[in-house]
Amino acid sequence: MKLTVDVDLKHLLCQTLAGEPNSARALWYAVAPGAVAFARSILRSQPDAEDVV
Repeated sequence: MKLTVDVDLKHLLCQTLAGEPNSARALWYAVAPGAVAFARSILRSQPDAEDVV
């Protein structure tokens, strides 16, 4: 799987690391949906517990 970073996300990350107010929240709202979708795709690819036993 290839992950790409948008220029806006890089800008938000730099603002967050610089400590600018509200930048961490904006970064979280920008990244969270993709992170949740990625985690769900990993969980879907895992075998069920019943299949392992």
